[in-house]
Amino acid sequence: MQKRRDKMQNPSLSSKIISILSVFLLLAFAGLLLQNFFLKKKVRDLETASYVYKAGELAKITKKAYPKARIIVNKEPGLWDRTGEKKVELVKELEIGGKDEDPNYRFYRPGPVIADNDGNIYVAETSEGVIRKYDKHGKFLLGFGGKGSGPGEFAGKNIVYFYDKNSQLIYVYDYGTQRVSQFNRRGDFVGSIQINLDIVPYAFSMDSNGYFYFSYYKRSNNKVIHKYDDHGTLVSSFAEPVHYPHQMRYIEFSIMRKVSPGALFIADSLLYFSRANPYEILIFSIDGKLKQAIYTYKSIIKPAQYKILGKNHYRHIPPAESTLIGTWHDKIINWIFIPGFVSKARQSMMDIFDLNGNLLSRLLINERIWASFMDASGRIYGLKQTSEGAVRIVVFSLKLKSI
Repeated sequence: MQKRRDKMQNPSLSSKIISILSVFLLLAFAGLLLQNFFLKKKVRDLETASYVYKAGELAKITKKAYPKARIIVNKEPGLWDRTGEKKVELVKELEIGGKDEDPNYRFYRPGPVIADNDGNIYVAETSEGVIRKYDKHGKFLLGFGGKGSGPGEFAGKNIVYFYDKNSQLIYVYDYGTQRVSQFNRRGDFVGSIQINLDIVPYAFSMDSNGYFYFSYYKRSNNKVIHKYDDHGTLVSSFAEPVHYPHQMRYIEFSIMRKVSPGALFIADSLLYFSRANPYEILIFSIDGKLKQAIYTYKSIIKPAQYKILGKNHYRHIPPAESTLIGTWHDKIINWIFIPGFVSKARQSMMDIFDLNGNLLSRLLINERIWASFMDASGRIYGLKQTSEGAVRIVVFSLKLKSI
């Protein structure tokens, strides 16, 4: 009997181990819950509109930094939309794709759509490393490039390109080979220039003097537009990344890298730069001096978000992207692509400003259209995603009607 009482008063070693493990498991579970709580709080903080400045506040910051620049702050609706004086319409002229029997009319990972002086259309199918050419009626003509690292080939899927109407050449930057390749309109390789960049650029263009301008966030100098000469040497960098109203947290550097670059357009010795988060259009001289800044209060564009995927894993979801900036009939045209999770009904947006930066009209479009090029006649070229997920090339003409 005494032995039994001693055994009851002195639990076995295994029972003690089980008790200790139970405590550790409870603490670990509590730690996971606490960690997930703070992670969700951090993400909620990033999802709020306060993590970027609003239009009026951002205009004040820009004015203080660039006192000689012209600063414009617009409110919805635009002048034409308020008065009914004029109406803007997009008229579809052409759609390419959907011919399932011909692989040249199917698009899996297409790049931006551009056009030459005669209306011929070019688009990269990055899954093949080939740039396809179509005539102005949508007939496939040829393909050029190809996967590889040799002259005129592309080593990766990350390529950006534009058509220069003066030289009538297509310039393609391939991040895999770190070079700009030049092609004529027949698809013949003309030459290349080695330009080493830190990351894949969002867009690039060229001025009439042969200088290249790349849009990407460079952390070493905290700028987003970078000018290179035709030898691949960095000449200058300008344009600040997006501004934050508080000291940046580690996760926000990844947001800034994604939302700070934007669309580029060069005309009449001016560089037009547009980004959507926050919405701003900056107009520089080609030597990097800010001439004008345009801000607009907007109701449909929301800040970037992070979606929690698991423990310490989250995915950045940009709310909108500026895909096209250009000029037409003394007007500034700015195109914004809006992801479906922000708005199911309005998935693209086009704003028209006068050259002084005043908002004239805002056109909301219920199709997923990624516009990327506008010619001198006001035709807009881009990609459309159908409700079934298929991708098409689309061409619209821009019509302005007086009411």
